[in-house]
Amino acid sequence: MARYDFRYSSVLFFPVLTTPGPVYLMAMLWSMLLHPILLLLLIMTTEEAKAAASSKLSLAKPGCQEKCGNLSIPYPFGIGDEPKCFLNEDFQFFCNTTSDPPQLMMMHSISDDKPILDISLQGQVATTMWAASECYAGEGNDLVVNTSSWELPEPYMLSDTRNRFITVGCDTSGILDGYNGEAFYIGCSSGCLNDTKETLLPCDNGLGCCQSTIPKGITGLNISTESIFNFSYTWNINRCGYAFMCDKDLMASQVSRLWSMGNNVKYLENFGIQTPIILDWAIRNKTCEDVGGMEDNIVCGNNTYCTNSTNGPGYLCHCLQGYQGNPYLPDGCQVVDLSNANKTCDKGSRNYACGNNTNCSISSHNPGYICECKQGYDGNPYLPNGCQALQKFPDTKLGCQNKCGNISIPYPFGLVGDDPTCYRNEFKLFCNTATDPPQPMMYGPDYDESYDMIVLDISLPRGEFTFSMWAAVYCYMGNNRDSDSYTTGTKIPKAYRFSNSRNKFTAIGCNTEGVMSDYDDKRFHFGCISFCSNNATEVTGSSCDGIGCCRTAIPEDLDSFYLSLDTYSNESTTDYTWNISKCSMAFLSDEGWFNSNASYLWNLRNKVEYLVTIGFRTPIVLDWAIRNANSCEDARRGGLSHYACGNNTECANSQNGPGYLCHCKQGFRGNPYLFDGCQDVNECEDKPCSHKCVNTEGSYHCECPHDSYGDGRTNGTGCKEKRKVFPVIKVTLGIGFGILIVLIGISWVYIIISKLKLMKMKEKFFRQNGGLLLQQQISSHHDGFEFIKIFTAEELEVATNNYDIDNILGQGGYGTVYKGILSNHQAIAIKKSKIVDASQIEQFINEVIILSKINHRNVVKLLGCCLETEVPLLVYEYISNGTLFEHIHKTHGISLLSWEDWLRIATETASALAYLHSSASTPIIHRDVKSTNILLDDNYTAKVSDFGASRLLPMDKTQITTLVQGTLGYLDPEYFHTSKLTEKSDVYSFGVVLVEILLGQKPFCFERSEEVRNLATYFISLMKENHLLQLIENRFTTEDKIEQFLAVAELAKSCLSVRGEDRPNMKEVADELERLRRLNKHPWVQPNLEESVSLLSESSSFNPAFSSNYPNDVSGQCTLVNDMILSMDLPR
Repeated sequence: MARYDFRYSSVLFFPVLTTPGPVYLMAMLWSMLLHPILLLLLIMTTEEAKAAASSKLSLAKPGCQEKCGNLSIPYPFGIGDEPKCFLNEDFQFFCNTTSDPPQLMMMHSISDDKPILDISLQGQVATTMWAASECYAGEGNDLVVNTSSWELPEPYMLSDTRNRFITVGCDTSGILDGYNGEAFYIGCSSGCLNDTKETLLPCDNGLGCCQSTIPKGITGLNISTESIFNFSYTWNINRCGYAFMCDKDLMASQVSRLWSMGNNVKYLENFGIQTPIILDWAIRNKTCEDVGGMEDNIVCGNNTYCTNSTNGPGYLCHCLQGYQGNPYLPDGCQVVDLSNANKTCDKGSRNYACGNNTNCSISSHNPGYICECKQGYDGNPYLPNGCQALQKFPDTKLGCQNKCGNISIPYPFGLVGDDPTCYRNEFKLFCNTATDPPQPMMYGPDYDESYDMIVLDISLPRGEFTFSMWAAVYCYMGNNRDSDSYTTGTKIPKAYRFSNSRNKFTAIGCNTEGVMSDYDDKRFHFGCISFCSNNATEVTGSSCDGIGCCRTAIPEDLDSFYLSLDTYSNESTTDYTWNISKCSMAFLSDEGWFNSNASYLWNLRNKVEYLVTIGFRTPIVLDWAIRNANSCEDARRGGLSHYACGNNTECANSQNGPGYLCHCKQGFRGNPYLFDGCQDVNECEDKPCSHKCVNTEGSYHCECPHDSYGDGRTNGTGCKEKRKVFPVIKVTLGIGFGILIVLIGISWVYIIISKLKLMKMKEKFFRQNGGLLLQQQISSHHDGFEFIKIFTAEELEVATNNYDIDNILGQGGYGTVYKGILSNHQAIAIKKSKIVDASQIEQFINEVIILSKINHRNVVKLLGCCLETEVPLLVYEYISNGTLFEHIHKTHGISLLSWEDWLRIATETASALAYLHSSASTPIIHRDVKSTNILLDDNYTAKVSDFGASRLLPMDKTQITTLVQGTLGYLDPEYFHTSKLTEKSDVYSFGVVLVEILLGQKPFCFERSEEVRNLATYFISLMKENHLLQLIENRFTTEDKIEQFLAVAELAKSCLSVRGEDRPNMKEVADELERLRRLNKHPWVQPNLEESVSLLSESSSFNPAFSSNYPNDVSGQCTLVNDMILSMDLPR
């Protein structure tokens, strides 16, 4: 037959099963409660109880039961059915006489017959509450989970000063939240290492236990626990974790015993744990102000004073100093110290009733006195030095806490428990005084926005708020075991944004892929990859470049994030990395903090047990702002009720999200969010003047005596005594002023003459550069000039910031191209040539007019020109996405363009050249077609540019003879040998561009052998040897486009025919490319390969006269730096 042998230790009881037997069950449950009762009766002996006992004052009303067992029952509490014995039903208890000794109990059904362990007239009641627990029940079994909740009766609130919320166990998070939707979340996390054997207070390092204070005003609570890894790695240390509320005084020596119960799963499952807690009570229907302080008080008796409850609304009664008893009875407070009872309001008397820096007044209705702090002081006026001077530049409102531990809490921030006027609701924080030092915590109704976020710093001037939270971890747990990881993420209240200027997303580890997204993974998703080369890998803040660690910037206006980790490769070649780094970590942190702690974090990589069971936190900087309006202007329009800045302040719009910040004006100091928080700084206190200092609002000035002169400043000229001097000084001053006036006059004349000269010079240049001819041409034509503009030199100087070097887009042998922004915010490109041929001015003007009439979507538009400078300036539209050359020969990253995009760009370019050759009013030969002169806009639309070498082809001619000009690699060999320029010269150059697109190689490269150094020659030889397809497939992997590739190759081959007459014209080329875009056909007649190769090979080894434009430093490498393609490569 079984029986239970009961053993106890201090507060907590647990039975040891020796033999079975249900007969002992009730006895066991009562014994669980008996010991806390006895203990409380022993240790809670107060001075009030002693005094009451010595004077034999009754604490209950006449005719009412005064005790239940050994516990006194003071009014307003009472038992029995007589209504006069208790204030109201909320203060009615019942005495359970079936227990020995009898036990006082709450009567309310919502209180679940809670035992009353002690009652204090100072506003506290001791009772008990169940703990929440979660236990590991063996592999494959569900966790054994118990939660705890309680809705308190109306007069009671959970004492924030006497209770602590405690979590004990391994891999355990304790969570305390409001009952029936009360908006708060408090909690802490406890972890264990293998050497965690016993846990002792203060439980502030999170090993084995942790604790937190609680907010004021809790009328109901839920307690629950949560295990991240379900005790998978810690069950051998402690199988159970639990969270509970407890009187901090009674639990100080019991945490070790609670820890030792962590493996008693059956007991916790069947019986649980009750812990003693303290409730704050008060008369909740009114405040002291509502009942008139000492007058018309319907609850407090004679010789009493009233104080408002420090935990929720309501008030308490107290006997005056020198009196003792029950202040809730009419004559419950009796004299025990005549010296104190004879206190007066006479400040000269030794019996002055109040402390220093106070005012005292006598109550007219009740015996006693009322003390108040003087103006400019605050505190408890009844204590000798209770009233302290207020700060000159306060950070908080009067009567509000300004610190939590070492952290200042300036308004608009504040601590829960203070009056709601102490803070703006969106900046409410919670001070956890259970840690040493106390820690401020985020506080709010949303679990994701407030749980376990420790505040590290608050800055009003910078609008920054620093807090810490957990990093994400991914660890290799050994062979034949799954890797374990935990993610992390958070949302923040709407007043905050994650600082994109201070924080960086960082991942540490080998074979590591760190991913960051918004909390709901809807707005963004990005990350970085980190790998390790060998065991010598080291990480420092300055070397986080993908080896051992990587980091990246975050977007602005970010109010949530979610972090996760994975391996970026599961191939066997990466298995070695666990020997270098068993764990990976991802976190968001202050960049400066990471730079200082990078080596420490890298050294954590193999501490698997620590990272999995404990983890680590990182500081994160938030940008905060007043976000009830989008900007300062919106806030001011909303009136004073919406505008948060006080007097003598300036407003600045938030740089991260909507909202604004407040700052004190210069000469003022303090908190700009308080109504009069910005106070004038008395600069005179620093004695900046040598004689007299006069402080003014926001500034100061120094004054000298009437018989002295100077600025009066100690660090200036000071005050110097005036000396009587001969009037020569005045004469000298007069002459000096006269000379000054003459000099000013001369200066003005010089400035006017200079301006006139400048105007004449501009007029001279305007005429010299053909300005009159251009105006005449424009006035003689009625169509085609609606977009032509003659710009002034001042317009272009303003647009380019006086031709700032930072605005240079490109430079070449013929001049420089600048980017500019016109007053209408239009972006332009300005071509500034180095030289000009005066004999060609008329031809230049005619070409400007002809080019201005070109209206083709694939030709860079000439917007106008400026003729007021020594060298004419041409103004083009600005194309922003670089040149085709840059996209073909991209050195960093992979081009995003598909084959269809390349074919479209080639078609658009051919269409533009065909238009220039045949559709324009006067045919134009470009003469310098190359990939650097084909620009791409934001939509990757081709734009043919740089007509600096172009020539107009008379309508009655098919060719003209010119000085050979062009770019090596693109130059038509026939044109080079004959100097005869035809439309087919552009066809040849375009053919080279097609080959560039197909092969992705540069038109001239010293890495290839001399015979094929020229790309055209190389291409023809590849075609001849049937090696072309292999190179094309290496560049374009789309197999279903092979026939199309070959068709384009045949077209390019035809364009590269040595004889111009064998080449197609640009119209035919454009039509064929357009057809290839629409159809998968590629007919074209092959020209004579042998002839092409012969002449191209010959031309590839020449050294033309214009080769002086090429750089002297030729390394033989085919790179962008040593590129042998150089003419006037200036992007527009």
